[in-house]
Amino acid sequence: MGRIALLWDGRITIFQKYLLVKGYKSDVISDPRVLSLVSYKLVIVPSGFGNNMYSNMLKLLRAGRIIIERFVRAGGILVACGSISDDERAYDWLPQTIHLRYRLGFERTRIETVSNHAATSLVEADECMCDGFFDFVDGAEVLLKGNKRPILVASDIGKGEIIATTIHEFPSTRFISYCLARVS
Repeated sequence: MGRIALLWDGRITIFQKYLLVKGYKSDVISDPRVLSLVSYKLVIVPSGFGNNMYSNMLKLLRAGRIIIERFVRAGGILVACGSISDDERAYDWLPQTIHLRYRLGFERTRIETVSNHAATSLVEADECMCDGFFDFVDGAEVLLKGNKRPILVASDIGKGEIIATTIHEFPSTRFISYCLARVS
């Protein structure tokens, strides 16, 4: 099984426990520079990274932008979950421009599939909870929409891929398997 890293600031995250229950071992790392030292295949930035109530990760992601981009270009998969922040620049540490429109609280939305990309398996339901939508996605393919607005996008960057989402749900086992198989 591939190596999974959760980029998180060291505070407790239930994301790691969720992955373990699904059969995936993961490491929580708080410094993106570690990505250049260890051969991870999949890096997940859990929901809440842009909100200081939940995490101090956003400033670390911004500081590690170049390392993160190198990781992806070399063939890694990066999944950036919802920021839970009203800062439209919460994803400015990614190598492409994505602007967010945050909605206070969470909104249940009906999912519209726009692409047959395997990453649409992130959530395997007709509805999901979202913390907003993407207002602008430069160079990213829109995969899923909620209320006619982008909620899941993907970009091939070098040999790897960036998947960004405002969906506030744990990823399905099928989605995690896709990510790990893509980089095998």
